[in-house]
Amino acid sequence: MDLLLTLVICFTQFALGFMGVHLALRPPKNPANHKYWIAAFVLIGLTGIGATGWLAKRAGEAQEKSTAAVYQSVDAATKANTAATKANNSVHDAQKDVQAARNEANATKKELSQLINRRSKETSTAIFNLSTATESSFKAIGTLTPPPRRIPQANRAELISFFSKKPSTVRIEAIANDVEAYRFAQDWYEVLHASGWTIIENRIGIFMSGGQPLQGVNIKFRGEPMAPNQVGNVPSADPIGYIVRAMDALKVVFTGERLPEIAEGLIVLDVYSEPK
Repeated sequence: MDLLLTLVICFTQFALGFMGVHLALRPPKNPANHKYWIAAFVLIGLTGIGATGWLAKRAGEAQEKSTAAVYQSVDAATKANTAATKANNSVHDAQKDVQAARNEANATKKELSQLINRRSKETSTAIFNLSTATESSFKAIGTLTPPPRRIPQANRAELISFFSKKPSTVRIEAIANDVEAYRFAQDWYEVLHASGWTIIENRIGIFMSGGQPLQGVNIKFRGEPMAPNQVGNVPSADPIGYIVRAMDALKVVFTGERLPEIAEGLIVLDVYSEPK
């Protein structure tokens, strides 16, 4: 459309120029024809003016649209720049938060490590003190050797605390027709029961012995039988080790016997007559 209007304007300018030159060179001889030339000049001039005005209007509208587009572009660019700035600020804040979290995690890790080390030292000290106290207590117990075998009341609390650290399953039996043996077996029942040990049938059994009877306490536990004159040891950290250590502390005469038919984890205490 703009090209067509431009051509119309050019045509009207050319036509007016041509008509002006034509009238200058060949004026009309008949005055009556002047009105036709005047009308032609007016018509062509108005056409040119109209085309020029129309073209100017379209140019103005195009300019307004272009200006609006420029404003929109500037506004979009401003918004984009603002969004980018906010994004950069968000990234910066996020980096600060991450760094703060890392610093806090490192501080927590360091504090935890210090706490673990401190607790480890405290635990080691407590274990050492407990071991020393237990050894001292057993030495004190060992100095008590009453004529009939008994676990003294004054030392039972310490033994209960000691056996509670390694509860297991035990069967306690006393030889028939021996009051002292039965009473000593009852002492073991009371201490081990209070220590949380499982006692088979929850009572003291009675057994008969044929042939040459043993003396003291015979401790049976699962294992392969030992060869004659073979000296065996038991793990001190196992329940059987706790029994042996307590027997030693009480200065009780006892023997040990490994039997494969004994159930795993079961300890049998056979209390025979007191050695003479």
